Amino acid sequence: MSEVWLIANAASAAGLALAEAALKAGAQIVAGAREPARLTALAARHDGRVLAVPLDLAAEATVYAAIDAALTAFGRLDVVVNLVDKVEAPPVAEMDDATLRKQFERDFFGVVGLAHAVLPILHEQGGGRIVHVALRDDDSHPASLAASHAVRGYFEGLAREIAPHGIEVSVIETDGMPTRESGLAAQDARRKSGEPAPRGRVVDFPARSAA
Repeated sequence: MSEVWLIANAASAAGLALAEAALKAGAQIVAGAREPARLTALAARHDGRVLAVPLDLAAEATVYAAIDAALTAFGRLDVVVNLVDKVEAPPVAEMDDATLRKQFERDFFGVVGLAHAVLPILHEQGGGRIVHVALRDDDSHPASLAASHAVRGYFEGLAREIAPHGIEVSVIETDGMPTRESGLAAQDARRKSGEPAPRGRVVDFPARSAA
């Protein structure tokens, strides 16, 4: 049976690359984006295997609507990917409290909100995987970095709770993963010049024993 993936922010360069890799492996994709029209070409290339839906992690109604659309179209969910794009923000000293809180709402509560929304479905199915991709680099905003650390801690604790239900959690921490077309161009330039590729690591929770 083909796996069904739900990818948040699938219209970003990293999201499109991930969707293409999953499709190549035989998956069916529910591709979510704030502007789903940007996913038209992806859906056209993979007729019937890609469902483009509106999805904004900061808007709870779109999260539940995307999940409902996935279940209606494909009948299940196997892999749910939080992929939070990097956004430009003013220095913390220039931000008011409301703006700072809004950014943390997006990068923490928006991310864990998707996990909360899919957990009952994964429980009922008896398994699945939640993946969070932390897109960070040396220029990441302090609020984004704080939210990223909070998300990692949250998923580490959540994984222990849901492991008995066959649900796994992976956190992918990157250094410099491209999130837009310009980022992909920069990556290609680095590769041609022989510069090292961006670093990153995958953390699976609960941690597997060495035995």
